[in-house]
Amino acid sequence: LPLTASAPDHRTRGLSPAHPPATGEGLQPTRDLRSCLHLFQQRLDFSVPDCVPSAMSLLQRMREDIAAHERFLSPGDRALLEELCSQVEEMEWSERAGTAEGSEG
Repeated sequence: LPLTASAPDHRTRGLSPAHPPATGEGLQPTRDLRSCLHLFQQRLDFSVPDCVPSAMSLLQRMREDIAAHERFLSPGDRALLEELCSQVEEMEWSERAGTAEGSEG
């Protein structure tokens, strides 16, 4: 069977000069299409700082998060988090000591 060109369906009419809008169907392509596409034509604003923010240590970040969520923590939670903070602090100290020894030799 040979393929034959079919008329554009109602979804594509009015979207290009090759497919002019159909008349009498209640479709107003310019207004309807513009209202649908308006969302994608709005300008977006995303501010980006012109410098790299200073790095925050894991321990400092953990302490800030704990303070921010203090009201949700039980005494048991606080004890566990303090233990974790102590372990992270030890890890950071040993890391700094290892870095300092590596730079000397």
